[in-house]
Amino acid sequence: MYQRGGLAGLDRQIEVDGATVKVTDNKRRGRHRTSYPAPLDSTRQARVESLASRVAAVSDKVVASGEDLPSDAMITELAIEDGGQRHQLRLISGDDAPGEVWELMGMLGQVSETD
Repeated sequence: MYQRGGLAGLDRQIEVDGATVKVTDNKRRGRHRTSYPAPLDSTRQARVESLASRVAAVSDKVVASGEDLPSDAMITELAIEDGGQRHQLRLISGDDAPGEVWELMGMLGQVSETD
């Protein structure tokens, strides 16, 4: 998941590969910080994989808001490898998406936290 924008100017990429989570926070002037939160336990890994599969199945169900974007709009891009296929999804503040999409984004936010 790649997110950029918002009020705080977020520019973050969260990658999950099996139990490994990699978080890259891009900073101004080309600097960035990469961290590796604790590996996912089997329950969380299964939950992320299940949600990702469900999101891949509904990736064509996102409805763009069609409104002018506010200056603090958040753009989220999801790329999911599922069954040998790559599914991509892009959301912008105000878009309508199935609950699975928001659930996956929330879960990725949780697993990307460092203690």
